[in-house]
Amino acid sequence: MITVAQALHWLDLEKFYPEVKRVSKPNGVFAAWCYGLFKVTLEIDALIQQFNDQTVGPYWPAGRKYITDGYTSLAFPFERIQAPEFFMSVKWTLPQVLGYLGTWSAVRYYIEVHDENPVNQLANKLESIWGNPEKAQ
Repeated sequence: MITVAQALHWLDLEKFYPEVKRVSKPNGVFAAWCYGLFKVTLEIDALIQQFNDQTVGPYWPAGRKYITDGYTSLAFPFERIQAPEFFMSVKWTLPQVLGYLGTWSAVRYYIEVHDENPVNQLANKLESIWGNPEKAQ
């Protein structure tokens, strides 16, 4: 099995797909998957969605659209196998959430352009509704 998680849109697919075919064994499986925004509470989710769409939305690379549509519009020259739906579940503290948001490529690019971290503005809004920032949600 060859897997790519949350990164297929970064690869040069014209070069990568032939390599998948070359190194795969007969009946091998190539699995690519991605995930969307995390969920906490309706109020927090709305702030994260607004941050994603409006604050850093213009700073996402063009390939981000493939994540948004769950890779359904990405060229895929292999037999598609319907995978079962699965979920990841974790409880994070507010500092962990803010740390994760800081890893987004759109945030990094926003910082390059504006010389300021947009996560800081979001942190102020989240702090007012999160409660104890060390409490995992």
